[in-house]
Amino acid sequence: MLNAGFKIVLKTRSAGVCDQMDSKNLEVYSLAHDEAWKLFQEMIERSTLDSHTSIPELAETLARECGRLPLALKTVGRAMKSQKKVGDRERAIEKMRTSASTFSGMEENVFLRLKFSYDSLSMDKLRSCLLYCCLYPEDYKIPKRSLIDYWISEGFMADFDRGCEFINDLLHACLLEEEGDDHVKMHDMIREMSLWIAWTIEKEKKNFLVRAGVKLTEAPKVKEWEELKALEKLRYLNLEYTHYLSIIPHQLISGFLKLEVLRLLECGSEGVTKEEGNVLCDDAEPLMRELLGLKRLNVLSWSFRSSLAVQKFFKYPKLVSITQCVGVSQYENPPFNVLHLVYMENLQELDLLFINLEEMKIDSTEEDLTWLVFVQNLKELEIIVCTEMEEIICVDKLRDVSDISEIIGSEHNFFTQLESLGILYGPDLKSIYPNPLHFPKLKKIGVYGCPKLKKLPINSSSVKERRVVIEGLKEWWEELQWEDQATQNAFSSGVILGGD
Repeated sequence: MLNAGFKIVLKTRSAGVCDQMDSKNLEVYSLAHDEAWKLFQEMIERSTLDSHTSIPELAETLARECGRLPLALKTVGRAMKSQKKVGDRERAIEKMRTSASTFSGMEENVFLRLKFSYDSLSMDKLRSCLLYCCLYPEDYKIPKRSLIDYWISEGFMADFDRGCEFINDLLHACLLEEEGDDHVKMHDMIREMSLWIAWTIEKEKKNFLVRAGVKLTEAPKVKEWEELKALEKLRYLNLEYTHYLSIIPHQLISGFLKLEVLRLLECGSEGVTKEEGNVLCDDAEPLMRELLGLKRLNVLSWSFRSSLAVQKFFKYPKLVSITQCVGVSQYENPPFNVLHLVYMENLQELDLLFINLEEMKIDSTEEDLTWLVFVQNLKELEIIVCTEMEEIICVDKLRDVSDISEIIGSEHNFFTQLESLGILYGPDLKSIYPNPLHFPKLKKIGVYGCPKLKKLPINSSSVKERRVVIEGLKEWWEELQWEDQATQNAFSSGVILGGD
């Protein structure tokens, strides 16, 4: 029996254990950079640090690769205790970045200890969800909504609410970290531990092929794909933002007969290789024809780099009906009818890049995006480099639409699903919409390079019981006009200002 005045300190990686204890909880964070560097130096001989002018800088880089985790700092520091050659340090950094599990002592001293949290998860599907997160690059902020979408595609759960529960379980186990309201991330060492599990313990299942952050310019060689005998069962393929991917061989994607989700937003955006058999091309039709053969495909996202590609896209109703996200970049191409986008019933995100409203038009006087009010499910809208636009929603044009009230309601409740609005470089933009709108799901507004935009379509009732982040330059914010003082007070708490 403990005497009066004694205290018990319980250390755990599980927030669930803390919740069950009638005690005071104290969260221990990763070390600050200065503390991590100090601990790392204590593991290294002073003579080693002084042996070459480059050694301290290389040692500090190696310490950063340990993710400020004391276990990793001690293990790596001890392994490099007397290594005085610059080449040895450079190779150690590369090893930590590409295959940390092969570093001396890492497996037994770090990963096996961290693995206890993984083993303690309540079910195999939850463990699979964690391993799935290591497919993202290091330090990547993972959108919760997209992550759950991927998990559902993998069959880990059936609905979004269950996915939210899984994320909370992983957060409570300290295997994921929260990044704001909408994102999570993996600690560097948790990610390395997960990769180690995927490559060793789960190796016989052959579920993983990771090529994160290696700047692919073409799809992995066929022999590399064949390493995964289960690839024929592939249901989800994400090639979004692989800007430098220039080649996808003919019949590669169409060979994944069980594919359900394909994401190609900004894939090949830095230029594709013009050669026979490459389905990445400006008009995109070869790829469109291939996708028609994928009977299970039900979610699609991609970018168009020409008006011709958009026109051909609308020839394929099946692809139109399953597309959730579209990016349109237009430079010197003929105009296309943007009203076609209205008929994309599942469209949730629309990115407009380098759009000249004189060319992207419905009639000769079109200089706005009023047609967007018809895209009822839009969740994310980004308008980038639109030099001719003065207003986004034109009130006069809304009045000219006879059945507008039937479509969006008498209160003009458009954008009711919108969560994020970003406008970058609209030098003549003066108005988004002249009156306050209701934004029940809005989380973020970002405005840059729009000096004439002096007022946002919001008031104190636009968003209730929700904190909205507003990003922009300090000068723009200070000149912003508000509906009233209550509106300014309501939105000032979430402002993030950048420099000029």
